Amino acid sequence: MKKNKKGFTLAEVLITLTIIGVVAALTAPALVKNTGYAKVGPSLAKFSNTFEVATETMMSEEGINVYSADATNLAANMVMLANYINMIPYSGVTYKFSDGTGSKEYEIKSNGDYLAEVQEITDIIQGKKEDSSNKYDLNGDGRVSITDVSLLIGQRLGAGVPTVWKLKNGEVMAVMSVVSGGPLSGKGAYKGIIGEVIIDIDGDKAKNRAGKDVFAFLLDRSGTLVPVGSMVHKYLGQSGDKYATKYSDTCNTSVSDLSWNFACTGKIADNGWSANGLDIN
Repeated sequence: MKKNKKGFTLAEVLITLTIIGVVAALTAPALVKNTGYAKVGPSLAKFSNTFEVATETMMSEEGINVYSADATNLAANMVMLANYINMIPYSGVTYKFSDGTGSKEYEIKSNGDYLAEVQEITDIIQGKKEDSSNKYDLNGDGRVSITDVSLLIGQRLGAGVPTVWKLKNGEVMAVMSVVSGGPLSGKGAYKGIIGEVIIDIDGDKAKNRAGKDVFAFLLDRSGTLVPVGSMVHKYLGQSGDKYATKYSDTCNTSVSDLSWNFACTGKIADNGWSANGLDIN
């Protein structure tokens, strides 16, 4: 005799699908969150390494020992760095980001047009372009030199105004001077903090939040990036540098305070470039 093979009833199939749907709804947010955790640390580590390697190469080939302590020349250094790292001036819009809660918005004006002019001068100095009209001979000495770059920066921006860049992978980087009249004092192998580097690891999207996808480093004259809120940052702060002690050493993106938001950069670095267990989502 043949035995009848029974299949699943429609009711059983529907109940099973419902259970699967409920489980998926409960686990999806955690999966998305963990995915965010997974990519933040490696992205920051890669950016830091790329920046520092490019800086080392630039200093070796250009005969530069340290980044300039002068705010104006720091901007010129960044233009020079563009020859060693794939980055272009961020032009046409103003870069915006908010604190971790989205309560307060900050703007960094793009200086793309100015940077394009500086790049043109740099190309002329390096012999990649000709300037028969000498329109960039701003100091009137009959030639175009790095001095003219500094003069152009002074005319267009004034000291201390940030430069904004887009990197090859779509990240946005802003670099700004934090001192005037000289570098902050160094300690150990460090030469003195002279700049702040803000990096948006997922590019210029609608919601850019400090400590979540926008992070901050301090730029040492040696070309080293010091993650804000890290143990190295704390070590430098013990030397009395007012800017090195500006930020909190507590990572928290649930408050409307950039000093706490950006401290997550250091905590991720100290955690082996991992965001697991930190309050960043």
